[in-house]
Amino acid sequence: MTNHNNVVVFVCLQDRNLNVELLELALHSLRGSAGYQGDIVVFTDFHRRLKGEDGLSLRRIHVDRYPSQDPRNFRIYMDDFYDFSVHQNLVYLDFDILVLKDIEPAFSCIRDDAIHFTYAPVFPWASEAFMAGPYLGQYRNSPVVKGSLTGICSGIFGIRTTALGRLLRVWREVLARTPSNNDQHALNELIVKGMVEARPYPNEWVSYPVQVRQESDDRRVFSGERDFIFYHFNPVANQVKYRLMREYLGRHDAAAGS
Repeated sequence: MTNHNNVVVFVCLQDRNLNVELLELALHSLRGSAGYQGDIVVFTDFHRRLKGEDGLSLRRIHVDRYPSQDPRNFRIYMDDFYDFSVHQNLVYLDFDILVLKDIEPAFSCIRDDAIHFTYAPVFPWASEAFMAGPYLGQYRNSPVVKGSLTGICSGIFGIRTTALGRLLRVWREVLARTPSNNDQHALNELIVKGMVEARPYPNEWVSYPVQVRQESDDRRVFSGERDFIFYHFNPVANQVKYRLMREYLGRHDAAAGS
C-alpha cells in the first residue's frame, strides 16, 4: 500500500547530456530495486515520456520558468511549484543516485525541524576543489561537520515538509550573497554557520562508487559496517555515470533474482 506521508523529489531540467537517462535509472532503482511505494515528485522542463513512466506511478511537474538564472539552483524554489504539505516527510535526491535497498530509514529518522544531510565523498580536499576553498576552514571548526575534511553533499537530504519552507527561504537568502551562485555552496554555509538545525545521516547509508576511498584521510567516525542505501555517482561526467549506474543496477537486480 502506498505511503502518501513520504515523498521522494527529483529535479531534472534540460533534456541533454544524458540527464533524462540518468533520471530513468534512478527512478527504476527506487521503485524496482528498492521497492519504494511512497510518492515521487519529479520536476522537468521537457515533455518527453520517461522509460516505463506509466508503471512508475509518479507525479511530474512541468517547469516553464527558472526563478534563478542558473537552472541548477531550481530546487531551492521548488515549493513555489508544488504544495509539499500533502506529505509529511521529504527526501530529495539528485538524479545520479541509485537506491538499492529500503529507503524507509531515511524517512523514519527525520525528526523535529532539522535538515538531515549527507557528507561529501571521502577523499582529501584540495583548497581549489569544487571552489570549496572559502569553506574549508568553516568545515573544520563546525560542530556539525566535526572535523571532516570532505564537507557536505547537497545531493541527498531529508526534512519534514513543515520545515521545508523555512529551509528553502534561508537557502535562497544565502544563495543571493554567495559569490559562486552555487546552491551547494549556499547549503554548506547555512549548515556550518548553524542558520538551520542540521543532522547528518549515518555515513554507512551513502556510497560514492567512483571515488577513490581514502578513509584514513577523513576524520569522521565510521562504525565499520557497510550498509549502503544510496549510491551517488558523483563527481564524474554523465557518460561515465550512465555506464556505471547501468552496470551497478544490472548486477544488483541479477543478484536479487538469483
